[in-house]
Amino acid sequence: MLVAETGNMRWFRQLSLWTSIGAWIVLVLGGLARTTGLALGCRTWPLCDGRLTLSVAAGGWLDLWHRLGAGLLVLAVLLLLRIALTNRGHLHRLAPRLLMITAGIVAVQALIGSLLGAAPVSLLTWTHASLATLSLGLLTANTLLAWSRTRNRGAILARIVQTQEEYGGFSAWLTLATVAAFILVLTGAAVTHSLAASACPAFPNCGLSSAPASLQIIQMLHRSSVLATLLVFLWLSWRYTGILGRESRSARRWNRAMLTLFAGQIGLGAANALLPLPAWINAAHLGLAAAVWAGFVVLFTLYQEGLGAEIIPGSDARTAGSRRNNLGSVIFAYFWLAKPYITVLLLVITLAAILVATAGRPPWGLTLWALLGGALSASSANTINAYLEREKDKIMPRTQRRPLASARIAPINGLIYGLTLGILSVVVFVVYVNILSAVISTFALLYYVVIYTLWLKPRTPYNIVIGGAAGAFPPMIGWTAVTGQIDLLAVILFAVVFCWTPPHTWALTLLAQRDYTMVNTPMWPVVHGEANTRQQIVAYTWPMLIVTLLPAVTRLLGPVYLIAALALGGIFIYLALRLRQTGTKASALSLYKYSTLYLALLFAAMVVDRVV
Repeated sequence: MLVAETGNMRWFRQLSLWTSIGAWIVLVLGGLARTTGLALGCRTWPLCDGRLTLSVAAGGWLDLWHRLGAGLLVLAVLLLLRIALTNRGHLHRLAPRLLMITAGIVAVQALIGSLLGAAPVSLLTWTHASLATLSLGLLTANTLLAWSRTRNRGAILARIVQTQEEYGGFSAWLTLATVAAFILVLTGAAVTHSLAASACPAFPNCGLSSAPASLQIIQMLHRSSVLATLLVFLWLSWRYTGILGRESRSARRWNRAMLTLFAGQIGLGAANALLPLPAWINAAHLGLAAAVWAGFVVLFTLYQEGLGAEIIPGSDARTAGSRRNNLGSVIFAYFWLAKPYITVLLLVITLAAILVATAGRPPWGLTLWALLGGALSASSANTINAYLEREKDKIMPRTQRRPLASARIAPINGLIYGLTLGILSVVVFVVYVNILSAVISTFALLYYVVIYTLWLKPRTPYNIVIGGAAGAFPPMIGWTAVTGQIDLLAVILFAVVFCWTPPHTWALTLLAQRDYTMVNTPMWPVVHGEANTRQQIVAYTWPMLIVTLLPAVTRLLGPVYLIAALALGGIFIYLALRLRQTGTKASALSLYKYSTLYLALLFAAMVVDRVV
């Protein structure tokens, strides 16, 4: 239900808008106070040195304004919540929930702020900034839902996207962009609050730096998140917003605004790394990142609100025409053929292995070449796999829209594309990395294509157990790229991924059992049934958990990793046991999603343990 056109509701909309703007200002002021060091000017909270007066000592002004803004923000959120709870019938159904969550976050944020006082930079400082970012996003969504035109614009967006989509994925890519933008702000806040802005004197790589490794990693993680967010945005902008721009004035304006924000943020980031600029530039950089995050929240809210909604008659928006077989569609088809959603996780664990091997001080130029070579190798393996299984993909509903199965790309062109990527991968590793990494990468590619795809997968239900080794090589490739040798920890990292693969993949096969049955592929649920597969998931999870503890048992990693491995593993085994007990598709999907996150977090814990 939309906001009614009454005086009170118009006032509610205006208050929501100004509260969102105020949340952004408070976030920027907090970053500026920490960047300049003036946050230490006030030693008590909520007032500055116990008083609210115009005679605040030098250094306390900025912090005082930040605290006053935060206080007003708390009052505004509580007032919005009260209006939402007493006018449920006139508001969007999500408004009370969003504002209740926001009020809770703001309360925790204020509590953390009271604990900071004159304390130095710490995890609490970063958490404080993270909650501020999250509350900004929630307030932005609430503001957008308060306008009656939101659902209509969202419906227009959803209709155009759905009529233009060829392989699906807009919702997934938009979600990825929104999450990436959130990480962008978090890493930016970490840079601001840890004073890591000057840790890397070069751009885009870190260059020679005497700063602590932890600060260099924070800076490079932020730059990587900027690059990832920008690439996802450019794809969305080109593939969809370019189409929407011809149909929707609002989409065109959003596109231009986001391009401007990105250009400003990257420009300030580069200037801050290369030039001796004042501290407020870093805060402006954080402010632009927060604006980018809010921009993605706007598009995400519009799209989600528009799904299933009817366009109001009389709208001047036109629905999109039939699918276009233009250059953009062809390029996107080749991009999707390489299955980038699989490659991303492989690159994450490769980078983590590099950081662990170098104790957080990797040669960034070599690291980028190793990641590029790994991306090319994984993309080659995925593409050749798609070529070999294209006939089966035409039968399975889950895969019918893939580029080769849907005839968007000719089979011979797909094969040439895959082989070209593989050759380029070998060239990159040999010329820019080292021979050992090139050999391991090439072996992993051949193992996946020949041993797994051609031999194991169509013949035995143990295909995943044995073939899982193909996906376990990336950490070893990353390790050898920077060390030139295979050490014990590199072997353990290989074993971790090898043992993780069966329960992760079997959770997926439970969801796609019908598809595999249609093409007579002997995946475990097809041969042994769902109940036995659930038993096997639990059985294979236990040795996986034991292997993940080996880095701590061998004292190659320390207590930080041990605690993380136990906590993450505990959640994994709980979800596996729940799947065995309930046997539902929802439980299988939960385990599959968590297992992906589990591996990324486990390797992230290794990096933190080695650096701290």
